[in-house]
Amino acid sequence: MARRTLAGTATVSGTGLHTGAKTTVQVGPGEAGSGIRFQRTDLPGQPLVAARVAQVEATERRTGLADGGAAVQTVEHLLGALFAEQIDDALITIDGPEPPILDGSFQPWIEAIDRAGVKELEGDPVVIRVTAPFTVEEGDARYVVAPASNFQVTGTIEWNHPVIGRQPLSVTMTPAS
Repeated sequence: MARRTLAGTATVSGTGLHTGAKTTVQVGPGEAGSGIRFQRTDLPGQPLVAARVAQVEATERRTGLADGGAAVQTVEHLLGALFAEQIDDALITIDGPEPPILDGSFQPWIEAIDRAGVKELEGDPVVIRVTAPFTVEEGDARYVVAPASNFQVTGTIEWNHPVIGRQPLSVTMTPAS
């Protein structure tokens, strides 16, 4: 399996959920081995923030990434779409603090990536393999991770709100051949 990036550029504009900032995001090809990186074009020096666990600085109702004085908030829908499309390397330019929320799902991001197209790069993708089950608990949340032949997420959220209430989720992805 080869590394993957975008063949062209996917452009999306709209309003951020938490900041209310109007931003334009361009998701474009990345160099082989560069990973997923955000570039804040509105900040001096246009700093880069890598989409890595070590860069996570906020998880309260959003995922925020930061490196030095540069931060980007509410990246989970865009990163989820890149994961679903099995993109290993991409440069994401953004002219504000947060990508647009669009319809609240990752579907508009998937559609934009599909319009841009995907191409293969030299090198092997990073593959994380879970070899033994483990559990992580924080507050009322509990996460169980176990070995599997494909990626599968099963979960439930429950909020005391009439619009959200209790919602189950189950997603299974099979590896690309």
